[in-house]
Amino acid sequence: MMKKLFKSFKLLLTAVFVALLFLAACDADIDEEENNNGETEESVMFFVSANGSDTASTTELSILFTEAVPGLTMENINITNVSGEVNVGTPLINENDFLYRIGVEVVRFGQITVQINKIGVVSTARTVTVHDEGIIRFTVTPNGRENLRETTELNIEFNRAVPGLTMEDIIITGGSGEINAAPTLVNIDNSDIRYRIDVVVINSGYITIRVERGRVEEIARNITVYEYPDLSFSDENLWYVTVAPFAILEQITTNITAADLMSVNANNVVLSWASRGAEEYFIFRDGVFIGANRGATFEDYDLEIGRTFTYRIGRGNPPALIKSAPITFTAEVATATPGSWFYRNIRSNTNQASDQHIPIIAGTASPSGVQATDGRWYDTRAQVTGSSAGDGADRRLHFEYRWSENGMTGWSNWHRVPNAPGGTEDLIIGCWEGPVNGTMDDPSWDNYGVQWPTPASIIANAARGIKIEGVHWYNNHEARSRVLVCHRQPTHHYWLAHLMVVHIHTNGGNVWGEMTFSGRPFGNESRDQRFTFVDGVPIALTSAIGRQNWIEFDQNWRYPVAVVSREFSLPGQGARETPDMISIGNYIFFGSSAQNGWYPTQTTFSVSSTGVDGEWSPLVDIGNAVTFGSQFNGFASWAYGNGRRAYGFYSWRWSNHWNNIAQENAGNPRRLSKMAVNGSHASSAWFNVIAFYPNHGLIGIRPGRFLSLGKTVTAPPQFNQVGLQNLTDGIEVRRPNPAIATWHGGYTQMTFPHNLTVDLERPSIIREITLTNETVAGSDGSYVFTVDGSLDGITWTQIVDRSNNGAPGFVFTTVSDNNPYRFIRLNVERVRNSRNSNNQSPNIHNWDRANTIFQFAVYGSYVE
Repeated sequence: MMKKLFKSFKLLLTAVFVALLFLAACDADIDEEENNNGETEESVMFFVSANGSDTASTTELSILFTEAVPGLTMENINITNVSGEVNVGTPLINENDFLYRIGVEVVRFGQITVQINKIGVVSTARTVTVHDEGIIRFTVTPNGRENLRETTELNIEFNRAVPGLTMEDIIITGGSGEINAAPTLVNIDNSDIRYRIDVVVINSGYITIRVERGRVEEIARNITVYEYPDLSFSDENLWYVTVAPFAILEQITTNITAADLMSVNANNVVLSWASRGAEEYFIFRDGVFIGANRGATFEDYDLEIGRTFTYRIGRGNPPALIKSAPITFTAEVATATPGSWFYRNIRSNTNQASDQHIPIIAGTASPSGVQATDGRWYDTRAQVTGSSAGDGADRRLHFEYRWSENGMTGWSNWHRVPNAPGGTEDLIIGCWEGPVNGTMDDPSWDNYGVQWPTPASIIANAARGIKIEGVHWYNNHEARSRVLVCHRQPTHHYWLAHLMVVHIHTNGGNVWGEMTFSGRPFGNESRDQRFTFVDGVPIALTSAIGRQNWIEFDQNWRYPVAVVSREFSLPGQGARETPDMISIGNYIFFGSSAQNGWYPTQTTFSVSSTGVDGEWSPLVDIGNAVTFGSQFNGFASWAYGNGRRAYGFYSWRWSNHWNNIAQENAGNPRRLSKMAVNGSHASSAWFNVIAFYPNHGLIGIRPGRFLSLGKTVTAPPQFNQVGLQNLTDGIEVRRPNPAIATWHGGYTQMTFPHNLTVDLERPSIIREITLTNETVAGSDGSYVFTVDGSLDGITWTQIVDRSNNGAPGFVFTTVSDNNPYRFIRLNVERVRNSRNSNNQSPNIHNWDRANTIFQFAVYGSYVE
């Protein structure tokens, strides 16, 4: 059935869709009609295509409606013979209420007219051409080429091979449009079915394509060619689409093993682009329309292994007028080799405490640590000793090192790091005892003479223990050293934190360490920081209350030399946690959480094509509205294949800061998000598991298709009806584009309990359900809910019970019920505060936003 449906769609939208779409003005005046009471109502548009079947001299007529038209019968359909003639064979076949098929026998080749006589359906006659099966048919679509101004490709596709086609067989006649007189013809894949004509557009508008070759249908094809827009960083028309490959394993559980991931089919893809305020986006694969969605994402499934596919996204009417730059994706089988690993995001809702990459095959792709002159690989770690209570002087920081002959196995025991080459004293750092880089002992003074207010009780305490946070180790292979970047503070006094840099040198077994910087660089607050490297320049990105600080360090990574930037925040917002920066292609990406504090907060990013101190784009959101229930903690990248890199970002879940009912036994586990990047656009989607294959990069693993994407949502009439369709549009972020709207529309309902229903349109096996709601700066709302399934919308079965849920922002639930369901109903009992379990109240500041759901997603598989 799916093959027939796809075949109908393909021929419909290639043989007829282009012509009808570009000639839509002909029907523009027919938008409504009168009902039996003389009142006007909106009309449903319909399209018809002629689709040759496998039997000679027989054709199917495919009828596609823009909205569901239930109960259509042959009594509603009139077929009038014009130059052609058909006999109606099989009765009307209902594929679904959007698509119907009529089996007909061709009596005479030519044109016939189809008219629908049903209330609410546009009654304009649709004229199509029926064919004898022996005729070769062709379609033409225009296809803008990337980075070439005023250039367009014309893609010609035949229903069967036409060998030896040349430009002498093709006649191009200008209408309102005009192209150059010397186009070139290219056989795209040597199949003699798909050809490309390279042309240069002189004037945008209609042209006519005619193929004159034996048995090729000699009907002119009118299409629109257009001048490809000028491309620049700020040009709205330069918008990139990202592709993220993923594999489907329908039985994903918390017990997924390495054996499950030895070999997976990476033949499904998530397409994402920046939302641009369009009512609908049109998706093309290899120049053929394959679907549409209101949101800024689309998924394509079960692609042929070994083939490369090219995608474009169109907006507007016709969609070819504004297109994204093209992007390709190759469907492949990912096979594990040494160095393969996987990461369980699903562990965060279980008792599993592991937070490491789990090997699929024993071994690692590259050694860890840094190699010294003696050939050994050295690893280091920081250790705080002493009582964890109070600010006692016994809390000190010391360092340890170990070595391995290959950096992968056979590690030695840990040894203390001395404070000088060949020294006998350990490198130990206290917090506020003695001078800090030669400055006053008083922690209210920094290295540059700027005084910060400090409680008298802190100043009076001469022995204040140490605490370090934001710990990051970096390998300086050129200097053969390991470098620690973190913030240093007195225990329990976070506001006194400052940047600290420690170098552990590993030259030929003569290991020693030194603190090269400790303070607030140039008087700037600094905490939760990390190093990043842009064009070889080390930059410390520091987070603080009120502003961001970007501090350039010297080439040896030892001390700060300049302030690059001081401010980087969303409008109306202050600082954010754990910023990071990474160079990808021609762009620099800056990422951080949307606010400070240890709570689930949206990850935001900005890009610059002109350098760290150049122009930056506005901050926009990436991934889920709360980064899948966690807070951004930095970018990551891995080398794979032949010189390529895979990108992702980590985030902390911070469940220990929630009420007992929301806390997870794993404590504060991390989640890993796969980041897809193309040009200046980055995207992220939810995956239960992410696997890394040295030859293929990062591949997401999910338990099924995104069944609810683009599907219809309804709610009982007593509840709010505005924004329901936002729940399935695929946009899970607050601000898809700040230039368009400050707040992305979700679905807000202030009355509890309430419910809503998604129609999946087909019976399906459900494997996972996710719910994304807004969070509000620490007063995070947890949805208490259940989910029911039904085949007929009348009899319901509970398939999810989250009546004890206390996790805010993003909740995913695996489903073990193996029964098929078409309708999925979300029952929201209430919203409560994750910190204290208090029920939601509209009187609490900003709680109206906590009552907003951004996405209700259902994953699984259709029942064939």
